[in-house]
Amino acid sequence: EAHTSRTPEALALEASHCTLTYDELNRKANQLARYLCRQGIGRDIPVGLCVDRSVDMAVGLLGCLKAGATYVPMDPAYPMERKAAILCDAQPSLILTQGKQLGTLPPQAAPFFLLDEQWDAAASLPDHNLSTGPHPEQLAYLLYTSGTTGQPKGIGISHRALTNHGLATREAYDLFPKDRVLQFASISFDVVAEECFPTWLAGGTVVLRSDEPVPAYDDFTTFLSERQVTVVNVPTPYWAGWTEEMERLAVALPPSLRLTIVGSEKAQVDDLRRWKRLTDACAWCNAYGPTEATVTASTYRPDTDSALPALRSVPIGRPIANVELYVLDAHLQPVPI
Repeated sequence: EAHTSRTPEALALEASHCTLTYDELNRKANQLARYLCRQGIGRDIPVGLCVDRSVDMAVGLLGCLKAGATYVPMDPAYPMERKAAILCDAQPSLILTQGKQLGTLPPQAAPFFLLDEQWDAAASLPDHNLSTGPHPEQLAYLLYTSGTTGQPKGIGISHRALTNHGLATREAYDLFPKDRVLQFASISFDVVAEECFPTWLAGGTVVLRSDEPVPAYDDFTTFLSERQVTVVNVPTPYWAGWTEEMERLAVALPPSLRLTIVGSEKAQVDDLRRWKRLTDACAWCNAYGPTEATVTASTYRPDTDSALPALRSVPIGRPIANVELYVLDAHLQPVPI
């Protein structure tokens, strides 16, 4: 809302066939929030969000937050059984989805609102900012991981935690209004929050990639170059394969790219050294953190560390703002300094 008031015509979102300015995205989110409130959906009430990588996803995320509802993201590509388990546990009052996704939802699913085909019901509502907002301790989202038992396990993240994460990573990644940050992750992963919210807090542009499951490496490089992407946040295994392919084909990184963030799995030293052979111009960051700790708890950037040649493993770095790390032994006791 603050960036909308300052730079309403700046691009907030860029998809393959359309764009949304900050003003347009904010107005749509306000209308969705009012629609939710008129359905009796407000603070701490879960709302399912089953959409593809699209404008609908951005409007759905922000609309739920503005209404104080707790969004429950579900990848449309999830098996029916997994969606049913999530819906049974979360008990959402409403599911925000799209017409093409109806056949992928369990028959016993909650009532739904089609963001693409039924939008007129929200478009008729006022689009100015709401006068009230959520309490910091309310849940912003409920994200289901596979869990140690193989069953979906819901992790609730508060507005306070999400806000701190967004502000802290905005600083950690040096995000500015000129940045064009790729939205790569599936909506079912918490990294979506790290791709979108810090970018909007910085006044930058979220660039949506195509909705194919995993892009081919050469297509990915071409896409980044064509869209002038400046920051990417990708799973570590994908980054490692992409790096190896670029070195094998002697392909250069897109000149627009200034920062590559990796996470989700442990980074290997050999892959990092290969990356360093490819480029000195693009910074690299290892982001670490479990879902329970709100996406990212610590970051490591080797471009500020002269000891890279001597590394035996890639560090997870130091905590982001307002986060503390504890190094414990096998008995969960603090180890000596």
